[in-house]
Amino acid sequence: MRIVTSVILFFVSIVISAQTLSFNDAVLKLKEGNKKLKGVEKQQKAKEFAVKQIKGKYFPELTINGSYVYMADHLYFDFNDYKGGLTGAINKYIPMFAQLNGKIQQTLPLLANYQLAQAQLQKLQLQKLIQLGGIDPKLIGAAKQLEGAGKKMLGAGKELIGMGKHLIGAGGNLKAKGQQLMAKDWKYKFQDQQVMRLSLDLKYPIFTGGKIRTGVKVKKLESEIAKVETEKIKGSLISELAERYFQTQLAEEAVKVREQNLESVKKHLYNAKKLEENGMLAPIQTMLAQTAVADAERNVLASKKDAELAKTALQGLLGGENLEFTKLTTNLFEINDLKPLEFYQNLAKKNHYDIVKAEIKKQLTEENINFQKANYIPDVALFGKKYLYSKNLPKTQPDDWYVGIGLKMDLFKGLQNRGKYQEAKALNESVQLLIEQAKIDIQTLVKKHYTEILKQKEQLVSLEKSIDFAKEVLRVRTKAFKEGFATSTDVADANLYLASIKIKRLKALFEIDKTFAKLLQTCGESETFSNYTI
Repeated sequence: MRIVTSVILFFVSIVISAQTLSFNDAVLKLKEGNKKLKGVEKQQKAKEFAVKQIKGKYFPELTINGSYVYMADHLYFDFNDYKGGLTGAINKYIPMFAQLNGKIQQTLPLLANYQLAQAQLQKLQLQKLIQLGGIDPKLIGAAKQLEGAGKKMLGAGKELIGMGKHLIGAGGNLKAKGQQLMAKDWKYKFQDQQVMRLSLDLKYPIFTGGKIRTGVKVKKLESEIAKVETEKIKGSLISELAERYFQTQLAEEAVKVREQNLESVKKHLYNAKKLEENGMLAPIQTMLAQTAVADAERNVLASKKDAELAKTALQGLLGGENLEFTKLTTNLFEINDLKPLEFYQNLAKKNHYDIVKAEIKKQLTEENINFQKANYIPDVALFGKKYLYSKNLPKTQPDDWYVGIGLKMDLFKGLQNRGKYQEAKALNESVQLLIEQAKIDIQTLVKKHYTEILKQKEQLVSLEKSIDFAKEVLRVRTKAFKEGFATSTDVADANLYLASIKIKRLKALFEIDKTFAKLLQTCGESETFSNYTI
């Protein structure tokens, strides 16, 4: 029996917790279910991944590249157009060989005759020498030398004849070779129509003048901006949640006030009817009491519609209309520990989302200046390629592997680099000026919210006194009505006045809570709003 009771209490507690909603619970549901907040959180996550991506540039790139090319035809060098000129040159020089051949043929008999004449001359000279001087050994030696010289000359003549014949033969061969060469197709294939390749490529930047380092810093700063933007959206949503939550609470409390007013005028109507039955009250007064009841019922219905609309708006902010709750457990409250104005102004100057973003953007502009400076420094990178498979590669490409080092530097780009550098400096100066102006504007906004809170707190003190006064007026007029010194209209007006003052008090509390949430949002402290609701 005890176990059954415990289980029942457990499920009852679940049902009760599901039907109630505190402001802290609403904040948790907002963070879990609001699509806008989820969207900016995803954007922040994307920026974090971008930081990891840019860091990858510190490492070498290794890729596999493959391609297959099929061309319409093979690629050729066609020299057939040059045949005509070469044929003309050959035909021009062939007659010269023929003329040379004729000259040599004419020269050969002359050399033969010269040889015979030389031999006869040598013989006659030798005989004459013998007749004149007898047989002198010296003369005989001279004769023999003369004979040897004749033989050498004869040999040279024969050599010359052989050379001539060889030259004639070469001319003939040249003519034959030329004719064979002219008959061939002067079209040389240097590339097949199918080309296949598969390679492993390497690229490794070893010096970029700080471009990669600056790029990493920029991505980190952009990630920080995305984080601040997420916090800004979250702060805005918490501020909006405070407004919708306490607006719903205001509407529900207004329904209670209107229902109390309805009960009061119904009681007055009951008394009016009794007095009329006893002849102590004119029928017109009863009719006026009935009119007051009708007005009160209409106000109750209107208040319930306002409460339902406020509840729907709150559900939409929390993530959907399927979120059901029957009661808000965090009541409208007054800020009792409000700190001095200077405290919130200093906090806003330091933590306001737009100022924090502007400070980060200032750092971005500084990094942009460094990046533009790096454009004046060359980039150096290693590269390499290893063919894993190749077929019919172009003759100009290696078919195994190669490595190298490359350098790239902009020498002149139409003064673009100089213009970008000056632009970066101007942006840096402009951001600083915008930050200073934003701090002034934020102080004004903080003062506006702070003054509004003080104004509503003063109204609240006045309304508390007015409620006591309205209650007393209602009591006196109700008593006077029973004694015949007041009319139904007087009692109805007193009821309406009390209800209106109570609603004004609730609205003052709502304005305080709403404005305080905006004040904390301006100070970048929206998350701390829940601490004040406990």
